[in-house]
Amino acid sequence: PIAEGSKMGIWKGELVFCQSQTDWSTNTTSNEFYTYNPENKKTTPVDTSKWPSELSNTAIYAIQGDPQNDDLYIATTDYTTTSSVYRFGKDGVLIDSFDSEGITCNKILPLKQ
Repeated sequence: PIAEGSKMGIWKGELVFCQSQTDWSTNTTSNEFYTYNPENKKTTPVDTSKWPSELSNTAIYAIQGDPQNDDLYIATTDYTTTSSVYRFGKDGVLIDSFDSEGITCNKILPLKQ
């Protein structure tokens, strides 16, 4: 086993994943993001200190990098309203966010330009 991860994708040639835990008695979620490098077999925490705070405590439903420009997309859900999608640059800095126009966005498909 590499690590525990609830959602995962590929970003900059590495596996990127979110370890998400929910305490159902309080309905509180806690998220931690990591990358796994298959060449050196190391897992590294992603620096999320400058990320929007909701990504640390909202259900993550999709995570995927864009192989064309190494942007990272993360979609959240509350299972009742439309998902928010956050786009980060290859340096992990937030570029923008947008509404998915659908409930529970579970797949991100970056299109080749």
